[in-house]
Parts: sequence; C-alpha cells; structure tokens
Amino acid sequence: MGASDFNSRRSWTRPEFIDGVLVAVFALTLLVPGLFWFRGKDERALVHQENREPAPFPRPPHSLEELSRWTDGFESWFNDSFPGRHLLIRNRNRLRWMMGGTLDAKVCLVGKERWIFTRDNDVVEKHLGQRPFTSERLREITTTLERRRAWLKERGIRYLVVVGPDKHGIYPGNMPSWFHEARGATPMDQLVAALPDDFADSFLDLRDLLRSEASRELIYYRLGTHWNDLGAFHAARAIADRLRTWFPDMPGLQLSDWRIRWERGLGDSWGRQLHMEDDLTQRLPRLQSLRPKPWREVSTWIKGAKDLVTRRADGKGPRIMILHDSFGEVPRVYLAGCASSLTAVWNLYFEDRLIETHQPDVLIHLVVERNLDQGVFKGGGRARVDLGGKALAAARRRATGTWTNPVLGEMKVVDDPGGDLVLTSPQGRIPLVNRGPFNWAGKAPPFDAMRVEITPASAWSPESLQVVDPRVPAPLVWVRPAEVPKTGPFARIVGRYERDGEITTIVPVDRRAAIFGASGEFLGLLSPLDEEGETFQIEGRLRCRVVRTADGLDLHLPAGRLHAKRLP
Repeated sequence: MGASDFNSRRSWTRPEFIDGVLVAVFALTLLVPGLFWFRGKDERALVHQENREPAPFPRPPHSLEELSRWTDGFESWFNDSFPGRHLLIRNRNRLRWMMGGTLDAKVCLVGKERWIFTRDNDVVEKHLGQRPFTSERLREITTTLERRRAWLKERGIRYLVVVGPDKHGIYPGNMPSWFHEARGATPMDQLVAALPDDFADSFLDLRDLLRSEASRELIYYRLGTHWNDLGAFHAARAIADRLRTWFPDMPGLQLSDWRIRWERGLGDSWGRQLHMEDDLTQRLPRLQSLRPKPWREVSTWIKGAKDLVTRRADGKGPRIMILHDSFGEVPRVYLAGCASSLTAVWNLYFEDRLIETHQPDVLIHLVVERNLDQGVFKGGGRARVDLGGKALAAARRRATGTWTNPVLGEMKVVDDPGGDLVLTSPQGRIPLVNRGPFNWAGKAPPFDAMRVEITPASAWSPESLQVVDPRVPAPLVWVRPAEVPKTGPFARIVGRYERDGEITTIVPVDRRAAIFGASGEFLGLLSPLDEEGETFQIEGRLRCRVVRTADGLDLHLPAGRLHAKRLP
C-alpha cells in the first residue's frame, strides 16, 4: 500500500467533518460549565437581582410521592445554581436587545425609543381600561379610607393618601404604537370619582402635576419603573404644599435650594433584573442640597430593616409618619427636612398600635397607582381586637422566655397568675397588660407608655421582642438567645467588630445571625451564601456581601469596600 493510498483513506469526507465538529461542540458544552466553577461566580447570589430568593436545595425524599416533588425541587434549585447561568441569561437578553429591543414580555414591555415599562400587576391592561375595579372592591376601598380618616381624627391625627402615578400614564407617548388611551376608566379614575367631596383635602392625585413636569424634563427612569430623584422631589414638594395648608409654620421645599447634576449610570433599570447592567444605563438626575441638612438619621428600623427615622435639630415642623411602598423611598428623604420627626415604614399595612404608639401629627399613605387594589386598603383603622382565651394563651406562651440584646442585656418575660405577663429587666419588674395580638402595654421608668411587641421571624428579621415608646426614635430590639455554634457558617463570625471607632456585635439566632450596633440598635440579619461560611448576605434596606477575612470582615458595597476588624 502506497503513501498516497493511506492518505486518501485518512482524508475526511464532508459528513465526517461535520460529525467531528458536532462532537467537539458537544464536548465543549460539557466542559464550559466546569470552567465556571473555577471562575468562582456565585450564581445563587446573582438571583437576588431578579427581586426574588433562589430556590433552596430540596430535603431528601422518604417516599415515592416525595421523590416526585424532590425532582421538581431539584430542577428549580439547579436552574438557579448551574455554572454560567448569569452569563447565559445576559447574552440571551443582550441578543434580543440588539435584534430590536424585545425582552421578557411577561415582566416588561419595550416601547418607543427603547423605553421599558413594567407589566407588573396587569398595569398595562389597567391603563387600557381592561381591568377596572368591581363595584364591591371600589366600595371597600372608599369605605376603608373614610373609616381610617375618622379613626385618626379621633386621635388628633391628619390623614393624607398619596398615589404615585405609573410611568405608563405620565409618558403614554413612549408606549408601543398599539397602546392607545384607555377605552374605559382606569382604576385610578374610578377611585377619584368615587371619593366623597369632603375627602378631597385628604387625597393627593399627582398625575396632572407630573405630566406637566414631564413635558419639560425627564422625571421617571427611562429604563426602570420608578420616578427618578427629580420626579420624587416634585412629588415630595406637592405633599409638603398640601401639609402646609394644615401646618402653616412647616418648612417648605424649594427646587432652588438644590443643584441638579445629570450623569450616566444604572439607576433604577431593568438591567439589573435582566443581568444587563453594562448595557442598560441611562441619564440620571442627582440633587445636591445647597444648604446644610437640617435633619439627622436616627434609625433604619421600625418594623423592618428598610425603614427610616429622622429628627430635625430645631424641632420645626409636624411629626410625620409615612406608610409607603418602593415609591416612597426617595420622597421620604426630602420630606425629612419638613418634619420635626419623620417615621417612614416601608410597609403599606395600616397598623393601629404602631400609629397609636408613635402618635404622629399626620399619617401619609403613599402607594403606587398599579397597586391600589392590593395595598392601600389593607390593615386596620378599626377598634382594638380583644383576643379570645385560647388565642391569648398562645400569645402569652410565645412571648414568655428569655430575650437578649448584646448591649442592653437580657430580659425575661413570665406568666403572671394575677395578670397577663411580667417583664423582668434592669429597670425592675414591669407588669404588662394585653392590648392585642402579640402586643402588651406597661409603665415603668423611663417608659411612661411603653408597648411590648412580639414579631415573628421573616426574611428580613429574626423573631424579636420590641419595646416601643413615643419618645424613643426607634424600637429597642431583643432576640431569642442561641448558643454560639461550634461548626457551620456562623461558627467563625459571631463576636464583636470595630470599624472607624464604631462597635458592631454579631450574635447567633435561628440558623442566621443578627447584627447590633454600639447602642444596641438592630442593624440587619446575616444569611450565608456558601456552605463554607466565607461569604454572607446582609438582609435589609442595604443588601451587600460580607466576606470573612483573616482579621475580620469585608463589606462589599456599591460604593466600595469597608473593613471591620474583629475584637478579642
């Protein structure tokens, strides 16, 4: 056999070449995910960008029926965990964007000039008049608002309902070409028409004002959902103007007191949820005050770690409480300059005892337009609910026991045969009388009208006992004591830390760890992001990664990295 015969037999035909390419591609497909393991990308941490928690790993099955559910759970876990997930999602969305601007139609809508609008809670259909309120729901909302205003009036508190307009109604010209003006009344139109005439001073419709401002300047995020800092200022100024009709001496808001600086950045953008942070940037207005700030931040905790408490040094202005959703995050900062004290709770639920405890001069309910049907009418404003025998006994069992705060010490709550509960603290023995579900009241120096509340564990906070007093800016928080773990993610991070002279203490709670400041204030909750216990997530208003180092902890923030040194 000659060399030419051998070479002719070894040469590849076209089908063999194609088969070889397919085998190589298949092998590369299997190899690439493994490379991401070594790259160290934490895919599960990036799931938080989609405003949800990653699916947990399912518990081991113990029957055939549980095995079927386990496979579904494993698939959900794997879909949130497989290496390269972030890159694949980003490149898929980037390709769609490059091919004409189409994105995930279930969550967002791309309009003219590549403006992005949310589809949350059927908002597009509502602005087309296709999801009106039923007469029963409309009556429920209006009745609840009137009942709340009367309930607050009995306590000397003003009531103001503020609706943050959807971007769809402020910039309808940037919606897709098929979007037309509503063929029927929108839910907001219905509510405005249904409210009684005497409720007009307690309801603030911002749509006309913001449409006028939008014709002159960009006041909503082009690629996001919310109003930007400039739009939030216009909303806050309108609220302040309304409040000044009730409180004439209240400090006002003037845009001339601020410098507007435009820059390019991410801001409120769908880029984060779609894993396209580098692609979906936009023009952002930043407002810089030309005068010294007249207020200081006292706390970020009332009911959750996203709250805000401020105090004005000169005491000018009314005591303001705001119950709000995400549309209130920026306006509340501007309104802090108008209030002697501001208590902003990132929760729309109307909680009677919370309002009675803080005794504001005015309560503001700020809700985004698309959530009128599931937000503003929920909660109380009714008479106090007395617990029945079994319910009260269960509440007392839940409250009893030992509670700890690493700075303020321990407190014990015990059953009192002659009353409800007794709290034993450094201030002495304090009898407590039940005032509602998991809510007791007592009187002891320095608390003249203290309330004790037991709050269940949530994604943002551990189970806690909170002591609240109208004169105290924020609740004092105690948690259930737990033994320092010998192994596991938290075994090596609990303890005391120092950064720039500030002392922070981390104590274990149920499968997590609570962070307390130098004065005993609750700062947040730590959850592990890896099994090795090297990286954690702070749950709360400020979500950031916490990485364990040889001598302490590194906090990775959007603005940079901070280091806290561990103390003996």
